[in-house]
Amino acid sequence: SMTEIHRFGVTRRWSDAVVFNDIAHFVEVADDSSQDVRGQVAQILTQIDARLALIGSDRTRLLQVTIYLADLKD
Repeated sequence: SMTEIHRFGVTRRWSDAVVFNDIAHFVEVADDSSQDVRGQVAQILTQIDARLALIGSDRTRLLQVTIYLADLKD
């Protein structure tokens, strides 16, 4: 049998999160890129918490987090 795909926050171009096989996939980008790296990471962590709450989960269930930096000095 096929596993169902669940999409959350669906818009015309994307979904805020997609859950397949009980694994959620989503990408977060800082809303205010004028902040320094600490400010942007804080924004992203807040967004992650909101996204996890949307799908009924929390940080204790994270399998992987990848953070890309534009400048390695950060």
